[in-house]
Amino acid sequence: MSSWYRIASTMAMTGSAATNSMLDEAARLITRAGIHVRVVGYTDQAGEQLGTGASRNLTLSLQRAERVVDELVRRGVPRNRLLAIGRGSSEIGPPPGAANPARRVEIEPAFIGEEASP
Repeated sequence: MSSWYRIASTMAMTGSAATNSMLDEAARLITRAGIHVRVVGYTDQAGEQLGTGASRNLTLSLQRAERVVDELVRRGVPRNRLLAIGRGSSEIGPPPGAANPARRVEIEPAFIGEEASP
């Protein structure tokens, strides 16, 4: 599934004009269209290579997604339209040109019937 937005290095750029602009635009589109979206967090494989395991990466990737959900809610998107998902280091498919392309959050349309974050 093609993502609408890729936020590389997951909010490490918080406060940057590029990140804020991207989040503002995503919030406007989600609100205006009245749609539900998935906010999917990813990690690199560093934790697994250091022996901290895949479960730590899943937790970290979910935290990344939840951080973006919080930012979208702060911009006026109803929380019930946002589904935070953590995928760890699975599906590493980096966006071109990202500093650490595996550490990212992607925003994509949700499937019918998917539950939003509480």
